[in-house]
Amino acid sequence: MKTKSFLLGLFLIGGLGAAHAAQFGDFTYYTDGKAVEITSYRGPGGAASIPETVNNLPVTRIAVVAFIGVVNLTNIVIPDGVISIDGGVFQDCTGLTKMSSPDSVISIGDQAFQNCAGLTRITIPDGVTSIVLGIVAEKTG
Repeated sequence: MKTKSFLLGLFLIGGLGAAHAAQFGDFTYYTDGKAVEITSYRGPGGAASIPETVNNLPVTRIAVVAFIGVVNLTNIVIPDGVISIDGGVFQDCTGLTKMSSPDSVISIGDQAFQNCAGLTRITIPDGVTSIVLGIVAEKTG
């Protein structure tokens, strides 16, 4: 996997639709019967891994604000097959220090990492389709 490292301050735009809500482990998700989007996380924090599949359907999207405010989340692993990380997904995850993104990701939404003061660097795969400048981390004091 050839990737480029960008200081946080760069991010992308994304999206996908869905129809039926359900629970899978620590995750709430929607599905249209063809793919799955993760819509929220209710786990204990620490290191979390998004599943590659849910009920034999590929996870392709992490929806808007799915992890918002999970301050005890320290590491997130995103599996191959996810193509979109929506805006505000990890907003206010102040304990987040590490994020792994596979080559399949082609878009990261507006302010996906807003106020993630512990996350100082992110690796963006070569396949991203656009990069937009904006605020992704704020520090006080």
